[in-house]
Amino acid sequence: MSGIKGIGGVFIYSTDPAKLAAWYRDVMGIEWTYYEPYNSWFKEFMIRDRHTDHVFSISWSMLPYKGEEKKGQSFCINYRVEDLENFVAALKGKGAEVKDVESYPEGKFSSMTDPEGNRIELWEPGADFFAGR
Repeated sequence: MSGIKGIGGVFIYSTDPAKLAAWYRDVMGIEWTYYEPYNSWFKEFMIRDRHTDHVFSISWSMLPYKGEEKKGQSFCINYRVEDLENFVAALKGKGAEVKDVESYPEGKFSSMTDPEGNRIELWEPGADFFAGR
């Protein structure tokens, strides 16, 4: 069945991701890894799904502002979705304004905003995304 299966990550948009990551490191104790392809700072938290016993990651990232769609947004929640194309079609059927599905090496993505303007990203991991994790 299509739909949301968990949280894929939380992405914090920043004018200075390195400085913000340093604050989270120094004050909150979160160790970060620099991820060059996206010019971001990244932390991965591993969790086990109690229903399926699969191990998944939740990403926490500091990202630079890019593009108009993120202007004014301070964060985005990324939901891990099963069968994204059918889920997006169902959302559109309910009147939601959802972007068409796009494919990348990490999987399929779509995005939308909730009624209060909070950015939501929908992600169906690629078939081999969790290999070796």
